Amino acid sequence: MIIFSFISIMGSPIQTLALSPPNIVSYQGRLLNNNSVPVTVATTDIEFRFFDMEAGGTCLWSNSSSTCDGNTPGSTIARTVTLTDGLFTENLGDTSIGTPYAAISDSLFADNNEVYLEIEVEGETLSPRKQMMATPFALNSQSLDGLDSAVFLRSDGNDTATGAYDFTSTTFTGSSPISFEGSADDGFETTFVMTNPTTDQTITFQNGSGTVAFLSDIASGASLWEAGVNGTLENDVAVIIGADAAFSHGSGGIGDLRVADELEVIGNSFFDGTLDANGQIDFGDGGDTVAINSSDWDISTTGDMTGIGAITMDSDIAVNGDDITSDGNLSLSATGYTRIGDTGIPGSATTDDSLYVEGPLEVDNTVYFDAGLNVIGTASFNGSVDINSDLSIADTNISFDGATTTFTTTGAFTLTPGGAVILGDGGDTMSINTSDWDIGTTGDMSGIGTFGSDGIA
Repeated sequence: MIIFSFISIMGSPIQTLALSPPNIVSYQGRLLNNNSVPVTVATTDIEFRFFDMEAGGTCLWSNSSSTCDGNTPGSTIARTVTLTDGLFTENLGDTSIGTPYAAISDSLFADNNEVYLEIEVEGETLSPRKQMMATPFALNSQSLDGLDSAVFLRSDGNDTATGAYDFTSTTFTGSSPISFEGSADDGFETTFVMTNPTTDQTITFQNGSGTVAFLSDIASGASLWEAGVNGTLENDVAVIIGADAAFSHGSGGIGDLRVADELEVIGNSFFDGTLDANGQIDFGDGGDTVAINSSDWDISTTGDMTGIGAITMDSDIAVNGDDITSDGNLSLSATGYTRIGDTGIPGSATTDDSLYVEGPLEVDNTVYFDAGLNVIGTASFNGSVDINSDLSIADTNISFDGATTTFTTTGAFTLTPGGAVILGDGGDTMSINTSDWDIGTTGDMSGIGTFGSDGIA
């Protein structure tokens, strides 16, 4: 039978410097025989374990496992302990020795109000367990409410913190409560200077990345954006996006916006004023329809509009210039007649593809008629008229105002009247210069005055 004589239990001494002491419990005892005489052996096998209760309970630590092998005390590996006249001293939790102990965690004494030491010598468990008193619990000086001292920031000097911190509902007081040193500790800081607010204010990072960059100071008395009734606004200065340059067209006053590079608008754009452009304006990407919904479309330009495909107009097109030109054939296609004029109404040319000219039509070159020519009023020809088909004149006269009018034909000239043919007005001379004049009629020639002939056959 082994009799255990308890000598002392001590925790590691508290350091005078602000360093974390090791979690070591110094334990001293003596083994006696049945006659209360110290044993004479030089070494013996001993197992050390911490429990949370005097009997039973949970095994918290063993000399061979920081977790007592998951509350499995039977798995503890015995240590060979040196004895001097039965006396031994062991530093439980010392991991620095040749045969190290399992480490004692910070939470062992921080999370358990009562801790008991159980000792097993050569397979015999000594009873009762020994309760750890104040000295080992002094290790709690390294923790606060069970938290290790390493997780707290120092308030008396520089310190480094990592991780996420929630400052919800936290108030920072002072005119400059927050300063940032940066990556180099060079004495130059960026400080948030707070003007004492008269009401509660909020600073909101609008974009998902939380990035806000100012390349220069905001002008005194100006603010970046303000919350209005209808949205966010800037009503202090003009806004420039891109390189800082003077406005080329705008006044640079409040409400002006200058975009140094491209402006991409995915949705619709609306202009209540004038759209001025010094460069080229491209509408569409070659496959879209550009719809211009306006009662009037006024294009005032000294240049050209090129690359325009089909233009569909729901209303009239007014040209203030003098010319309409085409580099190919120019076609005017209408579902009804085409009118040249302003308010005139055609009497006959009212069908599809008809041309109605309200005023005089002057042609300096040849006019071709693939069908008949129907003249309702007066037709004046100052040049030659070539008729390659029939000429029909209904209910009107043909007047020749020249001093001499000559009919020339390369073939026979046949005059087939439906009634009387009157040549002359009774006072003129009609000359017929032909080698033969064949008059075939079953009627009479009447009212003929003087008749001169070089020969009558």
